[in-house]
Amino acid sequence: VEVRLEDFWAPELSEPEGPAGKAALTRLALGRRLTCTASHRSYDRIVARCELDGRSLADRLRAVGAPEGGRGKASASR
Repeated sequence: VEVRLEDFWAPELSEPEGPAGKAALTRLALGRRLTCTASHRSYDRIVARCELDGRSLADRLRAVGAPEGGRGKASASR
């Protein structure tokens, strides 16, 4: 299931920082159990807040310096 994080504006894979963002997410979460609470759908993805060991995955991504600021952030702040 593809999930778009509700509280983290990751760059798309096709954007310059996309591969670095995916690598950071992979290092943090691959093979680990996440708890996600879905809020709605966006295109073909579920939008949800996810936690890893009781802490927001978005906060963990920010703590390791994952790139943030994909196209969605610009349109959401308007």
